[in-house]
Amino acid sequence: MHYYFIQIENNKIISKGVSGSITNDQIEVTKEIYDQLTHLPADFETDSEGNIISVTPAPEPEPQPQPQPPNIEERLKAVEDALLSLL
Repeated sequence: MHYYFIQIENNKIISKGVSGSITNDQIEVTKEIYDQLTHLPADFETDSEGNIISVTPAPEPEPQPQPQPPNIEERLKAVEDALLSLL
């Protein structure tokens, strides 16, 4: 049997996992709730019995721009500078 679980710290879901058993600091959740946790930390709402009924994942991180390789002019300039430094 698999248990889907989360860990909460400072009223935020900070981690999630799947295991054959859970510890006292882990809270069992449904697979549906588990699958909604795409980015952590996440906020959550509970029902009157304390069961987690919805989650709001953290926003998706902004993609980091990838450095562009130097163009041909920049490469030629680097070669020229290297040759001049040898003189």
